[in-house]
Amino acid sequence: YYTTIENKDELLEIFADPFLRNIDRKLVLGDGSNLLFVDEFFDGLVIHMRLKGLSRSETTDAVVIKVAAGEQWMDLISYTMMENYH
Repeated sequence: YYTTIENKDELLEIFADPFLRNIDRKLVLGDGSNLLFVDEFFDGLVIHMRLKGLSRSETTDAVVIKVAAGEQWMDLISYTMMENYH
């Protein structure tokens, strides 16, 4: 089984649905561009996260960046480099 999640409500719906909730094996993917699934090797639910968003908070000691699961890795790297967080 396969589903995509584009907002938090859709994720909550999965766990509210008795059929999907009771599938034993679940695999949560971010972008998933480097994976290939075929039926005989994974018997479960693939949850493809497509949530978008990035927030930043700073203290004198640290910068905390919260990144949604569907953001592109290279976009995050580019952002941190542009902000001189390297």
